[in-house]
Amino acid sequence: MGLSYLGGKSWTEITREERFFCQEFYRELTEDGLRIFIEFLYSKGLRIDPYSTYEAGFEVCFYRDLKFKGLFHGKKSEYSPKRTFDLCLFSENEMVIIEAKVSEGLTNKQMDDFEKDLKWVPNALGNEDFKVHLVALISSEYSPTPITQNRFDKIFTWRQISDLFPQNKIFERTDRIFCEKQISANT
Repeated sequence: MGLSYLGGKSWTEITREERFFCQEFYRELTEDGLRIFIEFLYSKGLRIDPYSTYEAGFEVCFYRDLKFKGLFHGKKSEYSPKRTFDLCLFSENEMVIIEAKVSEGLTNKQMDDFEKDLKWVPNALGNEDFKVHLVALISSEYSPTPITQNRFDKIFTWRQISDLFPQNKIFERTDRIFCEKQISANT
């Protein structure tokens, strides 16, 4: 379906919104794709327990929601109630935080915040043995610096997600958005 006011395209062919693509990935994970993704992460060297039961989360406002349910064990002044993770995988003993980027790169501030989360998540749960893994999900066209690469346990691309879920053609476009050039309207 295409709409004339969108140049004959559908909205999924126009949007550049990161949350849209994260939501689409979350949908794949919750529709029988979670085990495929866990096996992929493990096969690529992420040190997770591949036999654990995992649950996927989207737009996870972790600290705020723990506090709201009375499950927060940390010092409340340290944590931002607005801190949100794009996607998460939860198991009984570990959590994978996935920072997704579509049209832009990673910033130093974001990476600093993630390094704090490595300590803060176990503290907030009152479990110092709880493992936190940091994963970046980026365009295959984006080349993070070695310093950036070292701040994550693993970095994967939207192209790899497209290969994992080939029936979902949206991920092919997601990987290319990083290199799209803006088209100026004649106004």
